[in-house]
Amino acid sequence: MADTILEGCDICKTFRRGEDVVHALRGVSFCLKAGNSLGIVGESGAGKSTLLNCMLALEQPDSGSILFHEEKLNLRNKVQLKRFRSEVQVVFQDPKSSLDPRMNIEDIIAEPLDALHVRGNRRERVCQLLEAVGLPQESIKKYPHEFSGGQRQRIAIARALAPQPRVVIADEPVSALDVSVRHQILELFKSLKRTMALSLVLVSHDLAIVAQLCEQSIVLQHGLCVESGLTEQLFLAPEHEYTRELIAAIPNR
Repeated sequence: MADTILEGCDICKTFRRGEDVVHALRGVSFCLKAGNSLGIVGESGAGKSTLLNCMLALEQPDSGSILFHEEKLNLRNKVQLKRFRSEVQVVFQDPKSSLDPRMNIEDIIAEPLDALHVRGNRRERVCQLLEAVGLPQESIKKYPHEFSGGQRQRIAIARALAPQPRVVIADEPVSALDVSVRHQILELFKSLKRTMALSLVLVSHDLAIVAQLCEQSIVLQHGLCVESGLTEQLFLAPEHEYTRELIAAIPNR
């Protein structure tokens, strides 16, 4: 049996907007096992970003818990958090805004190595990662503005892979890219997942994108998990009306 790396148990999170209380998450649970992929699907306002922040230990749930290797994730436990930051990395939606334009590619990719005090040959590791994501080693001294959107996302992926994580969380990783480039980035994720034995969490509003990468999925609507299970089953025989609406909204289906 594969070990469970990340698990969410009945997560609730609320926010105050003036006098109003917004229930961003209402009893959401998930389970990510080693080597598997989990899709988190829903439209804007469904609670995806809040769940993502809880999964990344950027926010504390009001109730419920995030388990990391079956131990409750404690934001005050520095030893546990250091291990968590090494094993769980993130790729953001827009590579243009997530890469510092003042840093060259070597410094960008090596940033988590420096932050986490990872030992080893810095330059050698960066060159390995550039090769892994399909970019030439000559790119090492260039800056983000010298690359296309798809190339910048490859750089962001290389940065996430730098500390050799077990989990990569990708937040809408292809939505800011041209249609012609999306397939290439999805294929890259597939290849990296296989060759590096990664577990993947993919956050998206598009169930068709999730279906290409994730064995399991949860569907969020207004902070609730309305459906979960095998992605193929959700896609072929959705039980909830909201899931059917998401599928119907997929272009050219």
